[in-house]
Amino acid sequence: MSKKIILVLPVVLCLFLFKAARAEIVINEIMYAPQTGSAHEWVEIFNSGQDSIDLSNWRFFYDSDGDKVYDSDESHPLTLRQGDNSILDPLHYAMIAKSPAVVTDYAWLNFSGTIFSATFSLSDEDAKLIAIMDKDKAVKNSTTYDPNIGGNKDSGNSLQLMNDKIWKALTPTPGMKNEIET
Repeated sequence: MSKKIILVLPVVLCLFLFKAARAEIVINEIMYAPQTGSAHEWVEIFNSGQDSIDLSNWRFFYDSDGDKVYDSDESHPLTLRQGDNSILDPLHYAMIAKSPAVVTDYAWLNFSGTIFSATFSLSDEDAKLIAIMDKDKAVKNSTTYDPNIGGNKDSGNSLQLMNDKIWKALTPTPGMKNEIET
């Protein structure tokens, strides 16, 4: 019996101590009321995991009817606009920009990394649920942003995720680590 325990114990310890590498896409920053107008709205996503993720066929969900229910009919496919491929490496950022017909050049984002577009119009007034979905339309990350936190057009601020749980209105940091609150 003791030999079995000695043989099984290392296996059990390895299973408990082994931390599986996994990739996680996080909605990290939201620009819902840019000073330059609604055509320049964007959402930043961040790969906080240890694996690269192929965002081909992923979708952006915006709860346009306010029912706070995920509906794949309310989600829009991500379209690669800038970058060589749709792979998001660990600890890297990508942008999802609004894609009205009038915006074909995303230089206004001041971001040289991967930019996707999706059809959406973020509310300046009501709290809304947004999400990023994988190719199977499974929600990978979601949040409800609240314009009452700040970030109105007059401020020029975006909403930034702090410590993975609190949203703050701060100076936009597209493609970079969120601003440290002073």
